[in-house]
Amino acid sequence: MRTRGIRGLGTPLQLLRMLRSLYRRERDIDVLHVNWLQNALALPRSATPLLVTVLGTDMAMLRLPGMAAALRRVFRGRGVFICPNAAWMVPELERRFGDLARVRHVPFGIDPRWYAVERTPANPSRWLCVSRLTKAKIGMLFSWGEAAFSGTDRELHLFGPMQEPLAVPEWVHYHGPATPEALCSEWFPTARGLVTLSAHAEGLPQVMLEAMAATLPIVASRIPAHVDLLQHGSTGWLCDSRDGFAAALGELEDDVRNHETGLRAREFVRSRVGTWDDCAARYAHIHRELAAS
Repeated sequence: MRTRGIRGLGTPLQLLRMLRSLYRRERDIDVLHVNWLQNALALPRSATPLLVTVLGTDMAMLRLPGMAAALRRVFRGRGVFICPNAAWMVPELERRFGDLARVRHVPFGIDPRWYAVERTPANPSRWLCVSRLTKAKIGMLFSWGEAAFSGTDRELHLFGPMQEPLAVPEWVHYHGPATPEALCSEWFPTARGLVTLSAHAEGLPQVMLEAMAATLPIVASRIPAHVDLLQHGSTGWLCDSRDGFAAALGELEDDVRNHETGLRAREFVRSRVGTWDDCAARYAHIHRELAAS
């Protein structure tokens, strides 16, 4: 869809036809676990209980005409749990579907290797941004970041695939896509922190959870997903202006404040999110609830 323009408009319809064929073929099912609301659109009418997960892009999809009504038809007549991966989505989902489904926030997990990262920030300071390169995901980073990074002793290292044609400024160290292994072993241990000024419809960005587990302080734009995750001034910094962004970076250049913020962030996600085993246990508990209903 991203690369074929108008010729790619049939792709989602083809996917939905394939999913509907799968759903009709697999009949001996106790509980359906469907990732993303959009993939539930093709479910045939039945009484089979359903757990459906929700990401930020699903919330944007719900604003399209007819989408909420189509999902209500899918949910009617069966036991349903709607499980967003971020708490900020819960009120809207309850408003739209609370009469047909139970809504429960279920965060994803974090691989244990991120909790094991031992961090010693390099000099000069290295700030990381790990993101797909689109206009919405980059947000104001290049605009606000120029004064904070260009001609200073700070470095901004950007990782991620170029998915829209964007001009990357010369003062940005752009590395292209990076593997989790490289980030965990090479970049996170020496970074001063993570920055994201995304204006995208984020759910709960996995890279932010991993950064917090690795004790990286985060400086982030003030969008619902970031406000939901970060406690401003405690486990990270939120900003909504060029001056606020520069001030947040300055606060976290202090070694003691940086270290303490990172430790609070790690303990926050350890207690609230845990590992993928914890995530699986949360889903398994809901599967049992649905199977027993």
